Amino acid sequence: MTKRQSKQGKRGETIARHELEKIGVKKIEKVGTPFTITETRKIGRKIFYAGFFGEKVAADWIGTTSSGVGVLCEVKTTHNKNLTYSALRKHQPEKLSEYLGIALLVWVHETEWSQDVYVMRWHDCVKAGFKPRSSITPEMAKELHITTI
Repeated sequence: MTKRQSKQGKRGETIARHELEKIGVKKIEKVGTPFTITETRKIGRKIFYAGFFGEKVAADWIGTTSSGVGVLCEVKTTHNKNLTYSALRKHQPEKLSEYLGIALLVWVHETEWSQDVYVMRWHDCVKAGFKPRSSITPEMAKELHITTI
């Protein structure tokens, strides 16, 4: 991932968080990737450490509805292109599909002139044909977009 992509993703996640708050998601928290540091060896006075990423996280954000139902949210940001299924990491569709609460896919679609945010229920995306080797267009996203949870 380049610096530009990382910056774009962080900006998209901030925008997505505000959109989630607007549709009624409460107690929104960023899901962090577990990271473990262990001492590997000592040589003289120097101590060497190794870091390891833990299990892959289910999505970017978690939250709840006002009635207490859990919400799992994956955010993707693109610039001047459709949201492709391949933008999701291998484990993400499975985690979203298995989630017992409300699973959301938030797409921040940036163009030269505008920035659109689409909040879509994961299961609706799948029903609409979002699968490997496919993509969601802005027109399709407008139809799937939800305004309340």
